[in-house]
Amino acid sequence: MTELCMIIVYQTTTIHTGLIQYMHNLNISHNQTWTHHIKMFVSTVALVLALATSAVFAVPTIPSTQDAVDDLPFYFPKSTYQQIPYEHSSSLMASSSADPVKTGVAYLCDKLNLTPNEFKVYNNFTDGAGVTHIYGAHMVNNARVANHQAAVHIQDGQIVSYSASFGTESHFAKSELSIAEPKTKLTFEQVADIVSKAKGLLVHTEFDYELEYVQQGDGTLVYAYKFQLRDKDVSSWIQVWADANTGKLIQAVDFAHRATYKAIQVPGFNPNDGGFSDIKDPEYKPSSPNGWTNGTATQGNNVNAVDFTKSPPAPGTGIDGVFDTKFNPEADPNDPDNMQAAAVNLFYIGNLMHDITYQYGFTEAAGNFQNDNFEKGGKGGDAISISILDSSSANDAVFLTPSDGQPGKMKMFRFTRVKPNRSGGLDNQVPLHEYGHGVSTRLTGGSLAPLCMSGHETRGMSKGWSDIFAMIVTAKESDKADTPVILGAYVINKPEGIRSHPYTTDMKINPLTYGDLKTRTELHEAGEVWATMLWEVYWNLVTKSGFSTNLYDAKGKAGNIVAMQNVMGGLMHQPCSPSLVNARDAIIASDAAYYNGANKCEIWKGFAKRGLGVNAADYTNDFSVPAECSSGSPPPLTTTRGPKPTSGCTRMDICCIYVGKSCDQD
Repeated sequence: MTELCMIIVYQTTTIHTGLIQYMHNLNISHNQTWTHHIKMFVSTVALVLALATSAVFAVPTIPSTQDAVDDLPFYFPKSTYQQIPYEHSSSLMASSSADPVKTGVAYLCDKLNLTPNEFKVYNNFTDGAGVTHIYGAHMVNNARVANHQAAVHIQDGQIVSYSASFGTESHFAKSELSIAEPKTKLTFEQVADIVSKAKGLLVHTEFDYELEYVQQGDGTLVYAYKFQLRDKDVSSWIQVWADANTGKLIQAVDFAHRATYKAIQVPGFNPNDGGFSDIKDPEYKPSSPNGWTNGTATQGNNVNAVDFTKSPPAPGTGIDGVFDTKFNPEADPNDPDNMQAAAVNLFYIGNLMHDITYQYGFTEAAGNFQNDNFEKGGKGGDAISISILDSSSANDAVFLTPSDGQPGKMKMFRFTRVKPNRSGGLDNQVPLHEYGHGVSTRLTGGSLAPLCMSGHETRGMSKGWSDIFAMIVTAKESDKADTPVILGAYVINKPEGIRSHPYTTDMKINPLTYGDLKTRTELHEAGEVWATMLWEVYWNLVTKSGFSTNLYDAKGKAGNIVAMQNVMGGLMHQPCSPSLVNARDAIIASDAAYYNGANKCEIWKGFAKRGLGVNAADYTNDFSVPAECSSGSPPPLTTTRGPKPTSGCTRMDICCIYVGKSCDQD
C-alpha cells in the first residue's frame, strides 16, 4: 500500500462546564443545549417523584455502588503483538530524520489494510531511549471503534514492534465485520437515563458524551454512546458504551482498581518499625520544577491529600514549609494528629512516586498526573486527589484512573482487623501500590485508553505491577534474593501478611508458576504470579549489575534501575489488554530499546524459572529459554553504588517535610 494513511490526532473531547443549580448541583456543559438541561432535569424529577410515590407502599431497592460495578459487560479482542528483529526489517526502514509518527502510521495502515481516514492517532510520545510510541484506534464512518486499538513503536526510523486488536490474521477482516449504520434512534438523554437508573449512578457531566462503535464477540460493530457515570462520593466511576438505538449497556470500564490489601509492609517502613523521620527538601526538581507545595498545605501540582470528611474538605497543614506530625499509635486513625500524619505521609509518597516515575518515562506527554504540564504535552488538570481516610469503605484501598486530563483519585480507608484501627495511609506500600495502578493504566495502550487495562488477565496483572513498584521503591541495599518480602503485615498486625506467599526467589517458600493460573483465577492471585515473575527478573538484574540507592538515576546501569526502566518501558511497548506472554515480550523489547538487549538472557531466565519460557501458552508451563541463553557461565557479580538521594534520607516513612529549617524549630 503506497498511499500514506492520513494522520489525525485524536483527543477525547473535554468540555468547559458552567454550574447550574439543580438536584445534586451537577455541572452542565456550555455546549449542551437547554433542551438537554430540561430533559435531564425533568427525568430526574420524574424519578424522584416515582420513588417517593412507591415509598408509600414499599422501600424501593436501589443498587449499591458496588453492585453497579460488579457486573459490567466487557469484550476486548485478543491483541496481536509482534517484535520486528533488526535483521529482518530492511523494508521497514526510513530515514532517521523522517517524522517517526508518519513512518509508524504508514506501517500500521499497510499492515492492517487501512485506507485514509481509517486510523486516528490519539497519543504519541518519545521516551528516554529514543523510541517513539504511537497509539491509535480504528475509525469507521468517522467514528472511533473503542476496542479496536493499535500501536507501533519506532526507533531510529525502524519499526521495532507493533500491536493490534483488529485487522490481522487472527481477527475479523473488515469484510467480515457487520457494521451498524451510524444512526441513533434514542437521544443521549434517553440512553443516559436508562443506564444511570440501571446502575444506580449519576451521569458525570464534566465528561462530554461521544458516539463510537464497539465490536461484539460475533464481529458486530454496534453504534453506541460513550459517557461516564459516578456516585456522589466518587467511590464508583465507570465509563460505559450504550447502544444508541436500544439503550442497552454493551461495554464498560471500571476506573477503580480495588483490592483488600490490608496494607503492605517492607521492614523499616511503617510506624511500628523504624518510626518517623524528618526529610529535608525531598522534591526532585527535574521532575517537579516548581516543587511540591506552597509550604502551607498538602496540595500542589502533582498531589492533593485532603480530608474529605470535613466540610469544607481540609488538607494537611504546614507552616513556612514545615509539615510537622505527632502520630499517636494508641489513638483512632481519625484523631486529628493521626489525620495530619496520614495527610503528610500520603502527600510525600504521592509526590515521591510522581518524581521517580517521571524519570523513567511517565512524563506529561505520556499522560502523567499534573495540574500544570508546563507546555510539555499531554493534558493537564489531573493532579491526583487523595482521600486520606475515606469513610465509604474499610480494609481496602482504591485508585481510580480515567483518561489523561481527568484527575486520578486515590482512596485510603481504615483497617479494622486490629485495635485501635490503623490507617492505610501510614503503611507506605499501600499508596505506593495504588499509585502504581495509575502508572500502569496510563502507560498501557496510551493515556487516553483506560479500557486497555480492563481484561481479566490484564486486571490481575495490574495487581502484580503495583506490587513490584512498591517493592522496587522500598527495596534495601541489604536485601538478598531469597529474603522473603512480606506484604500487609502492619495493618492487619499479622507477620504472614496478606499474600498467599512471600515474594522471594526461593521456590520452596514461593512455588508459584505460570501454570498456577489455571486455578488461581482471582485477580489478586493472578497478580501474585505476575509479581513473582517480575521479582525473579529484578533479582537476576541486581545480581548481575548491583544495586543503587538513587532511584532518580534512570540513566544508571545498576540492576534495580534497569529493572525499573524495563518494567516502565514494557508498559509503553505492550499492547492494549496484554496477556502475560505479551507483557514478557514487551519487557524484552524495552531492554532492546534502552540497553541494546544486554539483559535479554537475565530477563528470559527470570520468566522461564516461573514457567513463562519461550513456548509458554494457555497457562501451561514452559521452562525453556532462547538457545543463546541456555549455555555459558553466569555473568559476573558486580556492585554499583549510586549517589544518595537528594533528600539525604532513604526511608519512606515521614513525620515532617521541611524547607529551609528543621521541624524542631518553633
